[in-house]
Amino acid sequence: MNNKKDFIEENINLVYVVIREYYPNFISDEDIIQCGMAGLCKAASKWEKKGKFSSFAKKCILNEVRDELKDRAKRKVEISLDRLLEGNKDED
Repeated sequence: MNNKKDFIEENINLVYVVIREYYPNFISDEDIIQCGMAGLCKAASKWEKKGKFSSFAKKCILNEVRDELKDRAKRKVEISLDRLLEGNKDED
């Protein structure tokens, strides 16, 4: 278990590199960074020591971040100003 933890700590900057490269507007978004960290942890768990770890981890990080952004888009609810004003008329 310690080896996995050390391996993740050694590669933690990869999360920031990937987010900075593909999603520069979200580099200061803690939720996106956490998703990237989750992707790094999954990569460390699933990597079979074939090829470069950074290439494999990059895909895992991107998948986690994309999933989070898709979920955000689904949760986004737009409310029109007219609808808000109609609700306030009922309260008067």
